[in-house]
Amino acid sequence: MGVLLVDLAISHSIYNTYYSFEQAILKFPDEIIKRILFELCLVFGISNILKRPYPLITISAVRPDHINSLMECKQLLLKKLRPHLIGLVDGCAIPDACLRSAIATGDGVYEVLLG
Repeated sequence: MGVLLVDLAISHSIYNTYYSFEQAILKFPDEIIKRILFELCLVFGISNILKRPYPLITISAVRPDHINSLMECKQLLLKKLRPHLIGLVDGCAIPDACLRSAIATGDGVYEVLLG
């Protein structure tokens, strides 16, 4: 029972985060930014479903045959988001040291990422 309660608490937190993110996106006046952020929101939601599908499968919210479709959808969304990732990361002010990527090296930062 304790494991089920932990799963329920985690799922509830993920749902509230997703819902709050989605509601904040609806307030953006710029349709292009709104679309990009909504795609990012979908990646967040799909990624969390794929990380923990079993609680959703047990309550029939997701069928096992949906998992492949969700993985394909996530890959498509990531491909669509790729041109906007530098702007999204810069806009979130994530410290370069946390990224552990070419941005942190300082040698041809954007050229390395876009090249």
